[in-house]
Amino acid sequence: IDLIVCSNVINGITTSILSGLVGPELLNDPELNQIYQNTTSMLAYLINSNFSSRQDLALPYYPSRYQFYYTVARTVSILDIHKRKGQLPVEVMELVFSDLKQAMEGEATRFIISNAKLNDDGSIYFEDFLGNGDLTEDNEPIFRGEDRIFTTAMAANVLMYTWLSFDSESSQSYWKLDTPKTVKDTVDGSVLWLSKHALIGKPWNALFSTQNKGTSDLSFRYPANLFIEKPHLHTFEYMTTLEVMVGVQGYIPKSEYDAMINATHFGKPTPTVFQGFNHPDFSDMIFWSSDSYTYALTLLALSRYREITDAHIITMD
Repeated sequence: IDLIVCSNVINGITTSILSGLVGPELLNDPELNQIYQNTTSMLAYLINSNFSSRQDLALPYYPSRYQFYYTVARTVSILDIHKRKGQLPVEVMELVFSDLKQAMEGEATRFIISNAKLNDDGSIYFEDFLGNGDLTEDNEPIFRGEDRIFTTAMAANVLMYTWLSFDSESSQSYWKLDTPKTVKDTVDGSVLWLSKHALIGKPWNALFSTQNKGTSDLSFRYPANLFIEKPHLHTFEYMTTLEVMVGVQGYIPKSEYDAMINATHFGKPTPTVFQGFNHPDFSDMIFWSSDSYTYALTLLALSRYREITDAHIITMD
């Protein structure tokens, strides 16, 4: 299960109710209400725990954690807008808002601030992993920053959607009173960098990827208590093809799970450390990129910033 898929489900339910597309009685269904609560709890837990140090397993289809933060920040933003008008229409939404707001203003914000890269001119940029996996002849790392525009725009949008409030009466956004100065400074610097570089750098991104990226994310290398093998009816001349499902059914006690982590599976140890998507273990990774997506996110960041400031620095070179 990819966390971005889960986050989009929460955003879809939330937005549908708050916009009036569906009635709040939708969450009177006990199963849907439980899914809404449990999925939110999982999102908040994994944000607060740094994805349990396994971003690759938490985001198997959408590898950018900045993109994940963006999907959650949008939910926090729309809940904040309606919360300021009064009580949210469904009690469980209060819990969802509290959990996601705390996670985004806490650990997610700390992660973004700590990964900001400051230039001498005061501009700030962010980068993920595209173009940063090669070495020189002297074995020195090469940093091409091919997703730098995308990641910087994402980071700026995440911080603004998390820390800005929107006044429906005046149709104006403004910083929340408790917004840290480091957040405002980071947004200022990111917008300055985007205004200088958005049209001259590589606009690539890893917006989507194949689930299987190499040897470190193969399901049969991880603890499992369910194995289903279904022979295919058609075979190659020299090979029988099999359909195999490996997974976890129910609950595995911690002591038993720890023992399974330390055991070998199909003769291989369980990968326990994520070494980045540029590691050779992820050499089979295929990803999709969209230049349009990068530029749309950049325009969104610049337009939201212009709304809250004189924005004299937003002049594309």
